[in-house]
Amino acid sequence: MFTKSVEIFLYMFAYSFWPFTFIVLLMYLRGKYFTEIARERTKKEKKIRAVQDDIPIDPQLMNDFSFRTPKIETSFGDRRIGEVHEHEKKD
Repeated sequence: MFTKSVEIFLYMFAYSFWPFTFIVLLMYLRGKYFTEIARERTKKEKKIRAVQDDIPIDPQLMNDFSFRTPKIETSFGDRRIGEVHEHEKKD
C-alpha cells in the first residue's frame, strides 16, 4: 500500500513538475529573445560594436601604456624573498 502511494506521488510530481519547468523556460526565452525590447537591445549592441570596430589604434599610444607585471618585494623579518627592485626615476 505504501509503495503504491509513493508511486502515485512520483507520477503526479513528474507530470506536474516538468511541464511547469518547460513553460517557465519558454516564457523566459520569449522575454529575452523574442520581444520588441530584445530587438532594440540587439540593434544598440550592433551599433556599439560597429563604432568600436571603427576606432583606429595608435601604436604610439599602445607603447605609452605598456602592461608589465609588477615587481614585488617580499620580506619576513630580516630576510628577503626574491629580488629587491627600486622604483624607476622619472626625469
